[in-house]
Amino acid sequence: MGYGEIIRRAREKKGLSQEELAKILGVSRVAITNYELEKNPPTYENVKKLSEILDIPEQFLFDKSKTLDIIKKAIQDKDPDALSFLKSQYPAISETIEVPLLNHEVSAGHGIEPFETEVIDTLLIDKEKLLPEYPPERLKGLKVRGNSMEPYVKNGDIVIMYRFNWDEPLEKIDDIYVINYDNQLMVKQIQFVGGSKIRIVSINPTYPPIELDMDDNQVFFAILGKVVLRILRG
Repeated sequence: MGYGEIIRRAREKKGLSQEELAKILGVSRVAITNYELEKNPPTYENVKKLSEILDIPEQFLFDKSKTLDIIKKAIQDKDPDALSFLKSQYPAISETIEVPLLNHEVSAGHGIEPFETEVIDTLLIDKEKLLPEYPPERLKGLKVRGNSMEPYVKNGDIVIMYRFNWDEPLEKIDDIYVINYDNQLMVKQIQFVGGSKIRIVSINPTYPPIELDMDDNQVFFAILGKVVLRILRG
């Protein structure tokens, strides 16, 4: 039985019309009709109110297909009551961390000019997929554009970056990083070849490597963070 039928039966058991329930809840009669037809699920606040008015446990009033949307909204609204309830009903949520997806795209091609950072979505990542040395508050999600890093990542995939602090000493370990090269954001393999010299490598062999001296002030270069996880489109 869906949440709409549960609401309808409970309302009728209480002897309430749609109009009467709407008045108590503070919504329109059309909203109640939409709840019962499952055209538009109640907000979390209205779920709480309906639970009290109709004597129904809250978990029976959720549209299961909308659970992820409800979770994301609770995260974005920083609603501790909603998150606490959702975690009690869906234990797997307790094993996830929230990572902001930024409006940056990182090039796996010839580079994308940086622009103002804005969070456009929230990614829920299983804790077990990340090593404990990466604090969640320093993780950022970025969408990949281009094919220069295929097959490691493809156009439209997402990389999770562990963002370095500007004053953090850089460990010179060959790995996949998000970089700013000549004011272009890129995801690339960085090889440290000695001293201040590096090689910027694309996994796709059709893109030639770039040799660079990090002490050369003629070209701006910065390693912004390390790629610690990939979310592949399939």
